[in-house]
Amino acid sequence: MRFTDFIAGQKTRIHPKSGDGITEFIHLLFKQQCYPTRESRHCKMRFTIFNTPVIRPLFTLIARLGLFLSGWKVEGKKPKAPRFILVAAPHTSNLDFFYGIAIGLCTGVHCYWMGKSSLFWGPFGPIMHWLGGIAVDRTKPKSMVKQTVCAFKGNKQLRLVICPEGTRAKGDRWRTGFYHVAKNANIPIVLGYLDFKRKVGGFGPIVKPTDNMEKDLCEIQAFYESVTGKHPERFSPVQSKGCCAQYCDTQPKAAIAK
Repeated sequence: MRFTDFIAGQKTRIHPKSGDGITEFIHLLFKQQCYPTRESRHCKMRFTIFNTPVIRPLFTLIARLGLFLSGWKVEGKKPKAPRFILVAAPHTSNLDFFYGIAIGLCTGVHCYWMGKSSLFWGPFGPIMHWLGGIAVDRTKPKSMVKQTVCAFKGNKQLRLVICPEGTRAKGDRWRTGFYHVAKNANIPIVLGYLDFKRKVGGFGPIVKPTDNMEKDLCEIQAFYESVTGKHPERFSPVQSKGCCAQYCDTQPKAAIAK
């Protein structure tokens, strides 16, 4: 059976194989509205808070007002790439979500984000999906990486927010699924950040995965060392302690554009 998807203006065809889960992932990702024809289904990308007519300008105004009243500012240049992974860090508080949505509205960056399936329970499911959320099963990380790579390769425009820490509690190191997706899909990683000490958030350096993952991750860690989350003591290091010793002089490839 052939599926035809219209995503971000591009027509892509997917030939699902039994058990590969790719079609199911694409459906969850875009919450498609399908109109079956004799040979295929024509689908439109679902509406979210970032592209719903009439409502989006209203929420953008609310977001700008909220950031202004709370003393927050947006830094960095809006990413121009049509496809990228946006790292959201540090992730130490529930407030990160609201500031992230507000910055996305103010900058016009239409992104989807991945969250644990429990966030989409019951009546919260439709709301979270409308906010751009995608429920994921954390017990199958390898399968999710493969399916996400397929989603990026099958679309000319896709921006996905991932919190590599995986939890607001402090861990030993980041989960590296985001890096493997970017590497295999040949897309850049944009370092997004929320600095509660300076009350600024936005977009930092763009990292293109190389053949040296450890060095790339140490470069990412070097950038976030100067960023203070809501609860700094909960921020998980990108790499385990001591892993970046040989790259102690590593600096981010690009400074924050102001």
